Amino acid sequence: MSEIKYQAKSVPISECFDYLSGNTGLSVRVIHANKGAGDCVVLSSSLLDSTSLGYIDSNTILPNGKRLKLFNNKEGIVVSRNGYAGTMSYLKPGLYTLTDHAYILYIKDNCKYDIDLNWFILSNQYEIQEQFLTTKAGNQTFSITECFKKFKFDIPTIQFQKEIAEKYEIIEKEKKSLEIQKKKIENFYLEDIKGYTLKSVPLFELFEPHQGNAIFTKKNIHTKGWEGKIPVISSNTDNNGILDYIDRKYVKDKDYITVPCLTWSIDGYAGKLFARNMEENPIGFVANNHCGILYPLVDTKKLYFPYLIYSLQPKFLEKAKNYANKKLGNNQMTDILVDIPIDKNGDYDLLAQKEIANKYETINRLKSEFIDRIDKLIGIQISI
Repeated sequence: MSEIKYQAKSVPISECFDYLSGNTGLSVRVIHANKGAGDCVVLSSSLLDSTSLGYIDSNTILPNGKRLKLFNNKEGIVVSRNGYAGTMSYLKPGLYTLTDHAYILYIKDNCKYDIDLNWFILSNQYEIQEQFLTTKAGNQTFSITECFKKFKFDIPTIQFQKEIAEKYEIIEKEKKSLEIQKKKIENFYLEDIKGYTLKSVPLFELFEPHQGNAIFTKKNIHTKGWEGKIPVISSNTDNNGILDYIDRKYVKDKDYITVPCLTWSIDGYAGKLFARNMEENPIGFVANNHCGILYPLVDTKKLYFPYLIYSLQPKFLEKAKNYANKKLGNNQMTDILVDIPIDKNGDYDLLAQKEIANKYETINRLKSEFIDRIDKLIGIQISI
């Protein structure tokens, strides 16, 4: 590698870069209203291996009456404001807009230095995260204003930058190969377990679908003093899908669910299933409109809910994948069949459901072990 020579040292980031902040009011609901159609990629905070939420028409008017902020036909860096706060991703030229969960960094037209954006990410991302996250754990937020006030960096020659970026690209290709293997493992499901007689039953003969109530938002809970102990379920998959907690006295009986049931994420990680109220004397829950509830129509003592999740989860995720912006509503689930083992009398076989669920659990445990090992390799941080 060539000797390091510098164009300049200790250069304020504000001398070289400017940034575009996100659109207030550009929500998942607005994106869904476009049904995935449009000429403009919507960026947000890092979501697993992608920062894209889908597409939207670049002429869209937001609920606040404002036009979309657009980033067009030049290179940039997407920086997550929260979620995977401070994470940076290279942005090739194209037409983009973004939610208020991210920023786009771009080189100023009057910047007097040559800067390779891939090199900048490699060289400075981890130092920036270390200095400008509001907290070191939990609900982290990246402070771009503090970064632009205080961060300085050294700028080697463009030849050196490109040399580093090209060598790192080899490592990135290997990481992407590992990510592909990880996806294959995550998407592996046991499709055929022999030795059981299965009956295909329409989902809606076993369960009645309902959508949660839009009133149960964090804003309402905290501004109206509704805080309590009843879980509020939304489409998020962290913390078992719990968004917040509400006091029972602010919940109508029709919204309070205490029976054993399934819930699914309508958007976000659309199609993700959870079993609820499995314990004796459950505290119950409420759901907002980003969560769907499957109320049982049959005796739940004949159903083993972990088995149902293992059986249904790949079908739900496949359904969500086939629709724009990955949203899964009631009308998309009408043809889903549940394969349930039956005994010689034709009744649902609870013991067989438990046996099959145990086999699924063994496979999932092995999958988790492999994925953990891959994540450790992918997560190795390299800085210069």
